[in-house]
Amino acid sequence: MVIAFSMTNPRWADKTFSNKKLKIKDFGCAIVSLACLVGKTPNIICDILERNNCFTSEGLLDFGQAGKALGYDYYKTLKEPDAICIAETNFWNKAPYFNPKHFFVWLATNPLKFIIDSLDGKEKQNEYPVVSWRIFIPRGA
Repeated sequence: MVIAFSMTNPRWADKTFSNKKLKIKDFGCAIVSLACLVGKTPNIICDILERNNCFTSEGLLDFGQAGKALGYDYYKTLKEPDAICIAETNFWNKAPYFNPKHFFVWLATNPLKFIIDSLDGKEKQNEYPVVSWRIFIPRGA
């Protein structure tokens, strides 16, 4: 079961990560998307990721390390899966954005292609161009 969370929820929006340089409300789309999949709040997921050194020195999430820390096997694919996962878009690939990547939950309800957007936590039909998908499978499943 996927739970919808938003980056802007005041319960965790100002939580910092990556050596206190970044805030979930500004750069936490991958954290929030993982929280939706795992079913734990973004602040808890962020703490787990921090304790397990899952962020690069630039503050980007190391998805492979995150999978290990959360008890999941992880792989990335460029082919659209028929599974609930995290999708990546380069929708904001023009300046002045620090990082044009955005991550959200792919609900695999093809052909309608619904998502849960980590920006607002709402389920909607996808309008982002997807460049990759990140699959997380619970270990032992």
